[in-house]
Amino acid sequence: MKAWICTDGRLVPADIPEPQAGPGQALLRVRYAGICRSDRQVMAGLYGPREGWVLGHECSAEVLSSEHWPRGTPVAVNPLLPDGSFLGIDRPGCFAEIIALPEACVFPLPPGLDLLKAAAAEPVAACGAILLSPLSGRIAVAGSGRIRTVCELLLSQRGFAPLAKPEPASCDWVIETDPRPAALQSALELLRPGGTLILKSRHPGKIELPLNLLIERELKLEARRYLPFPQALELLAEIDLASLLAPPRPAAELPELISRDSESHKIIVEIQG
Repeated sequence: MKAWICTDGRLVPADIPEPQAGPGQALLRVRYAGICRSDRQVMAGLYGPREGWVLGHECSAEVLSSEHWPRGTPVAVNPLLPDGSFLGIDRPGCFAEIIALPEACVFPLPPGLDLLKAAAAEPVAACGAILLSPLSGRIAVAGSGRIRTVCELLLSQRGFAPLAKPEPASCDWVIETDPRPAALQSALELLRPGGTLILKSRHPGKIELPLNLLIERELKLEARRYLPFPQALELLAEIDLASLLAPPRPAAELPELISRDSESHKIIVEIQG
């Protein structure tokens, strides 16, 4: 089967053996896959193995074989496996025609959610994790780009009104979408005394924290990873992501597309039609 692997810091097509589903696993035909900045970080050697690795962790697929679902069932994939490993980082990813995964990571799509939109399930689950916090009062999303927009969409869908231009020391909650030191400092400065910063961005390096500001204002930090995938899929079916999803591109363009840094649109490739 065809897959796209990392070789010498580049993504290249390759023919590799088809995986075999083991006990408790589903065999999936990948339909659409999204490109994430962490894929680029793997290519740069900042996460996990790199050489000869199949990348990718955002995808939708159709069931080829499963103990629970009939062949052809449209599904989304949670890349965080039960053993704590991560698709495309700790184990071969979804830039491939066929993948085998634990059935606990496979979720049939709810009515009204198509396979193309379902390829964005992972970022929606990641952003949707902010809804696990007991949000109230004045809320702001710090940073810019696509992740900020998705967070604001989800907050609005749940009845919150995120502040567009908050004043310093005015917010009860701030959601971080940019882990760079200057951006993190700016996000913390928006919080009033006793406020909480929700950490959302994964960063492969170490980040310095302004301890004086944290202590003087008695600020709190919450780290959020994923909203449970069934909830994320329900949210995904309800929100409009049309302005954020670029039209799907052929998988043959993956090597070129992965080098592009698009913060405004999610790039999705069609692995198989």
